[in-house]
Amino acid sequence: MADGTFVAPRSATAWDGYVAAAVCQAAEHSLTADGPVPVQLLERPS
Repeated sequence: MADGTFVAPRSATAWDGYVAAAVCQAAEHSLTADGPVPVQLLERPS
């Protein structure tokens, strides 16, 4: 990255961070729910 190399195909993106946060939120909710909680995501932008 420091040399300006394009790393997006090999590294995490903002979308990856968003999905990770959504999974954590669903996991937290499942602790108090009576069963599994679906992960709710917005449509991925193109």
